[in-house]
Amino acid sequence: MILVPNVVTRPKKDLQTVLARLPDGQQGKVNSLLSLRSENSPLINLTGVFVRFHQIRILDNHSSILGVDISADVYPIIMVVSDASDSPYEFKFLSVFNDVKDLDTLTIDHGLDVARNYSGKIPRFFDIHVVLMKSNERTRDIAKAIQEAINSETGKALQTTITTAINAANPIAGVIVSAATSLLSLITGILSKEKDEQIFYGVASFEDDPDNLGIGSQRMMTDKKNATIIYEVIPRHS
Repeated sequence: MILVPNVVTRPKKDLQTVLARLPDGQQGKVNSLLSLRSENSPLINLTGVFVRFHQIRILDNHSSILGVDISADVYPIIMVVSDASDSPYEFKFLSVFNDVKDLDTLTIDHGLDVARNYSGKIPRFFDIHVVLMKSNERTRDIAKAIQEAINSETGKALQTTITTAINAANPIAGVIVSAATSLLSLITGILSKEKDEQIFYGVASFEDDPDNLGIGSQRMMTDKKNATIIYEVIPRHS
């Protein structure tokens, strides 16, 4: 099963698109201003972050009989990727939510919080991947699928690709996102053998400058059709 993103958020890329429309002389001036880190930057003395998911709402659970919507069994898988940490990525997931109807909100509390620790180095980027799957059964061994995927030869090769891309002098956001998506696709491919299917896949890709790794406010990830997710990147300081 190949994951196809429903939405990709990349503020820096959007900004670059806007800057490209400016006269050449103004582009350099604006870039210089954006690259200056203020004394109030949330990245100063940063020792870690954690991603808190405030809400996951299913707009369309992809389940119906004869055109009539029915409830479905749904589960989330989270993957965060960044440099400056002991491991390049981390997974988080919750057990299957049963009997989820269109427009229902999953009861996640803080069960999907993902922490990343940094020691003496500010990350250059921070990527958040959110997958929502419809389960063909009321329970699913998600941890087993993740371990099977990352321990496979293809999984090991993808992990090497991610690590190499992260440690490059100038990490290329698109390469890292693509490699992480491929690793997630390996996992969902195993799950799809049980007839599970993608409801929603969203990616948010932030950089240190000028995005502050996404720190600063609650954000929404949605395609306005399948799901709406509200999350926040919260800093920890020394």
